[in-house]
Amino acid sequence: MLLKKGSVIDIGDHKSGLSVRGDTLINVWDKNHSTVIETPVKVIGGSIQCDFIGAFSYFNKNASIRHVKSIGRFCAIGPNVQMGLPEHDIKSLSAHIVFADWDAEWTYPFTSYHEDNPYIKTIQSNQNLNYKKKKNRIEIGNDVWIGANSIIMRGVKIGDGAVVAAGSVVTKDVEPYTVVGGSPAKLIKLRFSNDTIARLQKIQWWRYGPDIMKNCDVTKVEETLSVIEQRVRDGFEPYSSKKIVICKDEIHVE
Repeated sequence: MLLKKGSVIDIGDHKSGLSVRGDTLINVWDKNHSTVIETPVKVIGGSIQCDFIGAFSYFNKNASIRHVKSIGRFCAIGPNVQMGLPEHDIKSLSAHIVFADWDAEWTYPFTSYHEDNPYIKTIQSNQNLNYKKKKNRIEIGNDVWIGANSIIMRGVKIGDGAVVAAGSVVTKDVEPYTVVGGSPAKLIKLRFSNDTIARLQKIQWWRYGPDIMKNCDVTKVEETLSVIEQRVRDGFEPYSSKKIVICKDEIHVE
């Protein structure tokens, strides 16, 4: 489904909970899947294939998001970030897609390889089995910042509050509230002390939306965290909003 610049989705109480700039392709895996978007979310072009996107997350220019199970709330996805790039089978004699007949129709006028070839289904089956063993869906936590031009490989899980430095290639899971960078990405530092990280993981401030930090100086981490904890104890209500559900052939609001 192609959502173009200026697209407005009526969610009732608000003009639009999905801000789209440029040409944005949001599509689903198949008829059995859908994309659920908590409002608000902002997308500046690119292609997105993801089952769930949390509120207040935004995608900068030309993000390519594939094979992603979930992206949490308050995530910042930098320009030209790529997730879930296709992976070729390098254990085969050739890693080229023509031999498994993956997206190879463009070669048909120039070769008879695909015609009456009994091994194509076997090759596809073996490669699919390898992919399934990897459990290759990507999962991104809440309050995650992924810097420009980074690549997130299939199967990676990035924990809450993590930061991926620009230009990184992430091949392994990233722990919560860590900063990683490089190719392949490695630990640079912890964002906060272990005690502060434990408190953040326990309180999960993103459940309450931006208002949980109203009238706080967020640059003063310990002070703000103490205020959040007190407000939660006082019964601060979790944030909730309508959800945009994009299916194979329709969009509806829940």
